[in-house]
Amino acid sequence: MGNTIPNIAGVKRRNLADEIQEILDSNSLPSYLANVIDAFSIIRIVERLWRV
Repeated sequence: MGNTIPNIAGVKRRNLADEIQEILDSNSLPSYLANVIDAFSIIRIVERLWRV
């Protein structure tokens, strides 16, 4: 995913979380795909919090 997002809608690479948010904010993806990416982001956040 980290290599794909910068290619969608010209997202500039900073970090994966920022890239995901930028692509979601651009509304350039079909809603079903945006929902999957958003859900993946939430899972990653919860996973990081769980480890702390």
